[in-house]
Amino acid sequence: HELSDMGLSAYIVHGYPGPQLERCAVLGPPHVGTLKSPEAFLKSAKKDQEKGWVRHGYRLPPVWPMRADPMNIVFRNDKPRMTIDKTMQLVDGVDSYNSRIDLESQPAIDYVSVSMLGRAAAILMTAGVSVCIWGFDLEAYFRKTGKQRAHVWMSGFVHGDGYGADERVQFGQREAPVLCGRQSCFLIWAVRRELARLDLVYPSRVAAILNWLQHRSGRSHDDDPGWLWATLSFVLMYVDDVGGVSINDELFDSSGREIWVLRDGLSVRQTRGFLHFEAAIGVILYFGHSDSIDKRDYPGLDSVFLGVTIDLELLTLSLSAAKALDYRSIILSILESIPLPNGTISVQPSLLSTLTHKLLHAASVAPLGRQHLFHIMRSARGEGALPGGVRVLSHAALRELRWWEQV
Repeated sequence: HELSDMGLSAYIVHGYPGPQLERCAVLGPPHVGTLKSPEAFLKSAKKDQEKGWVRHGYRLPPVWPMRADPMNIVFRNDKPRMTIDKTMQLVDGVDSYNSRIDLESQPAIDYVSVSMLGRAAAILMTAGVSVCIWGFDLEAYFRKTGKQRAHVWMSGFVHGDGYGADERVQFGQREAPVLCGRQSCFLIWAVRRELARLDLVYPSRVAAILNWLQHRSGRSHDDDPGWLWATLSFVLMYVDDVGGVSINDELFDSSGREIWVLRDGLSVRQTRGFLHFEAAIGVILYFGHSDSIDKRDYPGLDSVFLGVTIDLELLTLSLSAAKALDYRSIILSILESIPLPNGTISVQPSLLSTLTHKLLHAASVAPLGRQHLFHIMRSARGEGALPGGVRVLSHAALRELRWWEQV
């Protein structure tokens, strides 16, 4: 099928535009996280400089006017990450960057889920042959996505070595996930086309697979994409996380000879799963991105996608151990807090919102999980909230939370 988001190619080449901002200079002070972790901040800033993603070290601003928002350091899984607070209004009467972002004007994106990959694996396994699952993460995805030159002035900064300007999409831009999500749609479209091309070059010679493809083709309808019914792989991408599943038959060349490759110092038969995996990475590299080698999930019987382990041998989906521990620690911190006189528990809105989103993710692999979120979500929406917006977990919500603590 053809790509419908035609304006995207121009943005990939020339960079993404910013919002309509008043052209005035604003210099923001360092955020509190930067002051608490100056070493981590300097290390992150040095990485940007060495990668060539920023202009830095100027005695005067390299662009004018220049908007320099407060820069911060946040920790995720005990690893520091430099972000920019583009929501804070620094000057009365001057709108912040994020307040001028209109997400409604952006094309709608149907985000993928873990269940889609699991369902694709289940469908491919009906062929009764070997199936493998694989995946990888793109490295510094946001930071390899550029801004239009006319809008770089909105992303200035002030560091210890002087003024600078950031020419890449920043962590903190409200529209960044949408912009990069649109780009992900393009990349996965290109990957699927390449995998389909390779399957034509190296068609399967296994009778069971050929019969399965013929059977699947006969079930497609005029209004259905034919490739969804008769394909040897399925690959998807959630912003910068790529997951794929492939029928893993051994390959032959056009003359019918076996294809052998060198892998880990050994001569082995080339399989479709490894071909798909390597080709998908090749497409990513072709468009100027790269993957994190230490986060590769090579073709096998299990893989972690979006924090969920998909096991083709056990036929299960399960939350990864790291995420399960993280979610449980948040739940325990709430359950062990001092209750209100009536036995309910008060929670800050941001914490409850974070927990709700995490449990919604966990519900995709926990039987009856969604049913045990009804009262928690009502509390998160503000039902029975205290003055000032502090949320209150009702007795019913606390029962649900204790159920999750035992899962």
